[in-house]
Amino acid sequence: MTQKIRLQASRFWSALASADTLNAYKNAIDVTIAIFKEGLLLIWLLVCLVLVFFDWGAAKSTAAGQQARNWVEDLKNADSTSLATNAKQTLLLAGKSSVFNTISKARQEIGLPEKEDTPESMQTVQAKATAVAENPTSAKPAAAPESSVATAPGPEATSTDA
Repeated sequence: MTQKIRLQASRFWSALASADTLNAYKNAIDVTIAIFKEGLLLIWLLVCLVLVFFDWGAAKSTAAGQQARNWVEDLKNADSTSLATNAKQTLLLAGKSSVFNTISKARQEIGLPEKEDTPESMQTVQAKATAVAENPTSAKPAAAPESSVATAPGPEATSTDA
């Protein structure tokens, strides 16, 4: 029985110490290290992506909050006629912008160049829409002429007439 054990131990040691075995284990270790490095790099990039996403989300939510605050302040300070006018202008500019975008995409789809001879370019429409959206009180219509209808005197005037 001792002979069998020695023979098997000799076979085992020769298989373990052969050049093929060493190359196989060396390759396995090299591949394992490469997989580990690539995995760590992927995890690092995913962490960076999450950080950038949170930064982007924080910036967008802060901007949205500021816009909401400005909008509420503008609502408090604006009169109803300017609100209606601003809403009309915003809707009109949004409609123009949609039409320009649709026509531009259609021209691109059929391979035509951008149309340059439009009376009002897309950039002008977008600039006006941005200006109205950012500062709705600055887009007030021209002041209406004073009415020639006489108004009733106030309480101060009636007390002096009696």
